[in-house]
Amino acid sequence: MFEAYPWNGVGIGNYGAVYPLYAPPAWPESMGHAHNYYLNLLAEVGLVGLTAYIFAWGMIFILSIRLWRRSTGLPRAWSVGLLGAWFHLTIHSLVDKLYVNNLFLHLGCMLGLLAVLFAVDEHH
Repeated sequence: MFEAYPWNGVGIGNYGAVYPLYAPPAWPESMGHAHNYYLNLLAEVGLVGLTAYIFAWGMIFILSIRLWRRSTGLPRAWSVGLLGAWFHLTIHSLVDKLYVNNLFLHLGCMLGLLAVLFAVDEHH
C-alpha cells in the first residue's frame, strides 16, 4: 500500500478495505489493521501522515519532559507517569495497533492532565 501511495496513503481507515489488493499469498485475510501502527500509518496516510504523527508525539514528549524538569512534588510524579505511558505506547505500537481499543479516550484524558499540570505549575 505504501509503495503504491507513498505520500498520502490509501486513506484513513481504509487498510482493511484495500488489503485484498495487496495481500501476500500466505495471508489472504485482513486483520483490519497492521499490527505495527507505524506501518499502518504509512499504508493509510503515507509519509505526510506519519511525519505529522511523529511530530505530534515529539511535542508531547518535549512538553512532558519540560514539565518533569521544572515541577516538584505531585505534579512531577504525574509527569513521570505520563512519560511512562507515552513511552509504553510508542514502543507497543511496534507490535500492535492499540487505537482499536478506544485508546483515544485515554489519550484525551492524559493530554488533559498534561495541560492541567502545566496550568498548575505556572501558578506556582
